[in-house]
Amino acid sequence: MRDYNRRYAAGIYNVSETLGPVPKMEGKVAEEIHQQLCEKTPLHSLDVRRKWRDERLACLAKLKKSMGD
Repeated sequence: MRDYNRRYAAGIYNVSETLGPVPKMEGKVAEEIHQQLCEKTPLHSLDVRRKWRDERLACLAKLKKSMGD
């Protein structure tokens, strides 16, 4: 998560800012996000989570294709 945050936090912030005031994802906020994500999906479960995500995205792509989009 920390690497992801370093790469994408500024872009996420810029997009979110168009929706109203948002906290910057740095310092204490970034650490809290990291902790919550580690609790939700510990590193030892990351491959299982990725497999689940990939399966869901494949199903979504199949659905969109069947709808003609």
